[in-house]
Amino acid sequence: MTAFFMLSYLAIAIWPATGNKVLGKANEKPEFSMFTRLSIMFGAGISIGMLTYSIAKPIIHFAYNPYTTMENTTGITENNVRNAYQWALINYAHTLCACCGIVRIFMGYLSYARALPRSIRLGLELFFGSAMSGWAGHIADIAAILATLIGLGVTIACGVYEFASGIFIITGIAWMIDESGGSSLRAQLFGLIIIIGTSCVFAISGLVRSK
Repeated sequence: MTAFFMLSYLAIAIWPATGNKVLGKANEKPEFSMFTRLSIMFGAGISIGMLTYSIAKPIIHFAYNPYTTMENTTGITENNVRNAYQWALINYAHTLCACCGIVRIFMGYLSYARALPRSIRLGLELFFGSAMSGWAGHIADIAAILATLIGLGVTIACGVYEFASGIFIITGIAWMIDESGGSSLRAQLFGLIIIIGTSCVFAISGLVRSK
């Protein structure tokens, strides 16, 4: 599956008929600069992944990966270092960007170039036709919403834990850490309020402010 998404992503980018298309109307200039778009992508999509999983994934696979499950190698040994990075890159490198990129491309094109609603079913209609206009389309949209909510929940949970641990390391506030050495419930609630509050302020204020 990862190879399929990766090759599909490269084919879309290289093929002239699709690679030269603009994700907007003809002769329309981009609303944001490249720096702003990269900032949005980093802040809203990959920041927690780069801060957390860039380290967590190799460590996890250093102990457990498909090779250790098949008993071809032993976890937490020198022979497993290469395997750890191999599986970390497979799970969280170009293949992940390719999977996400395909969804972003078709949703961006249909939304900005065709002025259609942002819906997963619209992309699936290209493959399944009118079958996606009924219950199948509703199921696809509901599944996409649930997947987004679950993904955001995991991301926020990781961010809250890191936020609380970081505050304790910097300030040494005792109530930030519980008896087991992890973030206390009060610290997690505090971090959750700060993170969600800040996100709400930026979401309400909008990306474009009138003078």
